[in-house]
Amino acid sequence: MKLESKITDILGLGCVAIDDLIFVESYPPPDAKVQVVRRERHCGGLTATALVAAARLGCRCMYSGVLGYDELSEFAVEKMSDEGIDLSHLIRKDGARPVYATIIVDEATKTRNIFFDLEGYIGADDSLPKADLIRAARVLFVDHLSPKGMLRAVRIAREAGVPVVADFEASDSPCFEELLRLADHLIISRGFATKISGEADPSLAVRKLWTKERKVVIATSGADGCWYLGESRMDAPVHQCAFPVKAVDT
Repeated sequence: MKLESKITDILGLGCVAIDDLIFVESYPPPDAKVQVVRRERHCGGLTATALVAAARLGCRCMYSGVLGYDELSEFAVEKMSDEGIDLSHLIRKDGARPVYATIIVDEATKTRNIFFDLEGYIGADDSLPKADLIRAARVLFVDHLSPKGMLRAVRIAREAGVPVVADFEASDSPCFEELLRLADHLIISRGFATKISGEADPSLAVRKLWTKERKVVIATSGADGCWYLGESRMDAPVHQCAFPVKAVDT
């Protein structure tokens, strides 16, 4: 059956993580013994977090990466479903699971250290979802994990004129250079922008990462806001200050 045109606003294939958060009054030095203030479990990950944020803003979002049948996968399915994310094209395989992270949150400084485990993680499948599903999205959201499956999806999207929004954190894959080149909406951290551009100044990093194929390049910097260059502001990178907020979720 032929898919309807643009059946979803944002299609994501990448990282879904289960985060076990451990809250402490302050992060300890080595060999210390510290009492836990509280524990929480959340569904996170680059792609899942982006889809949840977009869904809460009213977008139709779909996840079509790979999960398994284990407790962590079931938790992710429940939480994404609760947020209204379409899982009708979710791929499930025995032995697959989300990224599993333990996060230590320092209550005094509102900072956190993340310890993650990639065992069983697949993310984007090498041959699914079908090309028609990718073409039927208004936007494809990708990250750097499972690069072979991501690159397949990105090639299909770009050939079909579907915008590709990319959130990358690592460049160690042989596929990365092509993934970076094909991403027309690049949104990365200031630190990673510096790493791949060789420019410590975020405005220079953004400028160096700009190409004529891109629509926007953004380097985010937490409390320092972000630097961006886009089609509407191509003369010079613009600094956007961060809005003052009380942190409720690190």
